[in-house]
Amino acid sequence: GQIQSSFSLAHTVPVPAGSAVELLKQPKVLGPSETIELQASAGSSLEATIVVEYKEDTDYWDAAVDITSGATLTDVYTSSSNPSVVQSILLANDNGSYDVKARVAWTDGSNNIQSYLVYDMTIPADSTVEICEKPKYLASGYKLRAYANQADRLEVTASGKQIT
Repeated sequence: GQIQSSFSLAHTVPVPAGSAVELLKQPKVLGPSETIELQASAGSSLEATIVVEYKEDTDYWDAAVDITSGATLTDVYTSSSNPSVVQSILLANDNGSYDVKARVAWTDGSNNIQSYLVYDMTIPADSTVEICEKPKYLASGYKLRAYANQADRLEVTASGKQIT
């Protein structure tokens, strides 16, 4: 599954015949022209049910980053004018052969690390991990930043709501 045909929400998930898989552990926010796309390896073998809540509320936000530089922190989201509640941080390894070690940090506006949400968490090849079990608070001006030990293996998708 992908959001916008560019960012993975699941990658090569085996779904045995006659079974079901829940792909979204936390709610996701899609922008006005964004889509969710699913693909099966065998034609006509996949059915999906997607529950959607439509809101015309600009306080909701989504952010997606493909980590193209290894061993460097990359901005995912900045809580600019108001504090935010971070509902979901999804880490996807889109490399079919190799694992990747991921870090997600919470920093102030000057990129000083305040805390790590995960530190060198191994994301296996073709796997997706949701790291938010509970919503997280992000103060105004603070950032979510992500790191991968290797370039072009990790995609990070985050979503939440500004507190207004």
